Amino acid sequence: SILDDIVELLSDAEKNESAIKLELKLKYKLIGLLRNMYHDINMTEKARRLCLELLEAYPTSKFYCMILKTLTILVFYSRVNMLKHLELLFHVLKNDPRIIVKNACIQCI
Repeated sequence: SILDDIVELLSDAEKNESAIKLELKLKYKLIGLLRNMYHDINMTEKARRLCLELLEAYPTSKFYCMILKTLTILVFYSRVNMLKHLELLFHVLKNDPRIIVKNACIQCI
């Protein structure tokens, strides 16, 4: 499936040093595609797990905010893991010192 391909591209690019490093614009587009993976519970869970992994792999503000917004869209449309997502947003809001990330959390709430 397309989700498996996205997972493989984003995961392998960070875990394998021999893997092809994707350009930032392509990574943004791939993360953006994850926003549409809410039609099936299994697909939503897989996309959610990947996003949570990417939060650690991409600590830059721009990626972090995009991933938080992607998670929010997944939760909003799938109605799955709402409480966990809110806990994540409040945790990030409380502990991340970056203003842009705090603003993204507030927007997502």
